[in-house]
Amino acid sequence: MVFSESQPGVPDNALLLDIVQSLPPMSSPLPQPQVQVHTGRATRSLGSVLLEGHLVPQNRLEVAQNIQRMLRGVDMNYQLGEILLMFKLLTPDQLLAASLVSYGLITTAQISALGRIRQELHAIGLEYDLENLLILFRILTSEQLREVRSNWA
Repeated sequence: MVFSESQPGVPDNALLLDIVQSLPPMSSPLPQPQVQVHTGRATRSLGSVLLEGHLVPQNRLEVAQNIQRMLRGVDMNYQLGEILLMFKLLTPDQLLAASLVSYGLITTAQISALGRIRQELHAIGLEYDLENLLILFRILTSEQLREVRSNWA
């Protein structure tokens, strides 16, 4: 692991900057819209992002939707994302990425670029999850991420 000589245990900022600068430029960020989620539309949108992003095969998504319908039949109202996490059909980062794309807060190109950054950081022994990378690069605020996550429950 590479550390700054001034403070042991702290990653070298110059190295992080080199990694970021070596990546292709990202499209300019759009103005951040206020997140207003309507459950039916959001669930349909999330489902299409999950399929188009190849995160969940069609048959698994249908299974999760059937489980959701069965649970609602006994007054257990779980969101699609919660079910996908419970049955380990998605990682938390995959669900966050799909949710952000479905709400129009981030593009698939930005998710891909952040994935490459995460791999580069992992290669030098640094671990960051998607949420921390989004905040670190000021793509989204922690409040926006909290709002998206609140719609999972």
